[in-house]
Amino acid sequence: MIFRPKIFISSTFKENEKVREQIRKYFYSVGAEPLLYEYELTPSIYPMTYRVNLLDADFMILIIKDDYGTKTNTGISGMHEEYRIAINNQIPLHVYLKKNSSSELDKDKKKFIKELEENGVSYYYFNSDSDLLKRLKETTFTIAKEIMLNNIKNSKIPKDTIIKLAGNSDYDRAMQIITIIESMKNVAKIYKLDLIKSTIFSECLEYIVYQFSLARHYFINWKLDELLNNMLKIVTVYLEHLVRDFTATSNSHEYNIKILNTINVNSLSYHRCSDWQISDYKESLESFFNEYEKFKEIVQNIRTEIDLL
Repeated sequence: MIFRPKIFISSTFKENEKVREQIRKYFYSVGAEPLLYEYELTPSIYPMTYRVNLLDADFMILIIKDDYGTKTNTGISGMHEEYRIAINNQIPLHVYLKKNSSSELDKDKKKFIKELEENGVSYYYFNSDSDLLKRLKETTFTIAKEIMLNNIKNSKIPKDTIIKLAGNSDYDRAMQIITIIESMKNVAKIYKLDLIKSTIFSECLEYIVYQFSLARHYFINWKLDELLNNMLKIVTVYLEHLVRDFTATSNSHEYNIKILNTINVNSLSYHRCSDWQISDYKESLESFFNEYEKFKEIVQNIRTEIDLL
C-alpha cells in the first residue's frame, strides 16, 4: 500500500476559503492526503471533537492572516487550539504568516505570534495567496523529508538504518547533478568544445539551475546543500554576465548532442570575446569547479560510509 502522508491545513475559514481549496488540490496532486475539517473531518456540537482528527496527521500547515478567529470555550480560537494540539503531540508543522500592513496587530493574534516565538517555532512571511502557494510548492520536498524523519524517529529505527536511509537519499540526488556535469565534460572533450567560448557549459548548467534551485533545501546533509547553493550562485551570476556580454556577438554552429537523454543541445554558439572577458569567465569556471570537487568528495564519503555500515 502506497503511503500517503496526511497534511492538516489549519487556518480561519472565511478569509482562506479559496486558498484552502487550492492547497487541497495541490497536495492531492502530489500524492498527499490533505485534511480539512470542511471535507474529511467530523464536526460536532461538542468542542474539540473534529480537532482530535489532527492526531492522525503527519504534518500541519498553519496559515495566519488578519483574522485570529472566534474564541471557543477554551478562551482561544480553534486555529490556536489546533496549533497547541500539534505542539503537544510533536506533530511537525510549518507556519505561514501574512505580512500585516498595519503596525497595530490584533491583541489575541499578537499573543499567538509571541507564543510561537517562545516555543521556538519559526514562520514564513507571505504577501498574497499566490505567494503562499508558491512557497508551499517550493517546500514540498522539505515537508516530505520532515515527515519521513519524524516517522523514523517515532518508529525508533536504529541509528545506522537512519544514516543509511538519509545517505542513500542524498547520494541518489547528488548523482543526478554529478552525472550531468561529468557528461557535459565528456561531450566537450569529444567535440573539442571550449567551456568558455562555446555555450555547452551554460546550456547544461542552466538546466541544473532550473531543476535544483526551486527547493529551499535539497539535501539532508547541510554541507551538500551549502555547496550546491554556492555552485548555483556562481552559475546564476555567470549566466547573467553571459547575456550581458555575448548575446549580440555569437556565431551559431549546428550540433545534435544529447546528454543523458535529458539535455538536448541542438545548436551551440561560439562567442567572439576579448582576452579580458575570457579571463573573467575562466575565474568563474574555476570557482565553480572548486566547489564542485568539494561536492563530489562529500558524495564519495557518503557512499563509503553507507558501504561500511
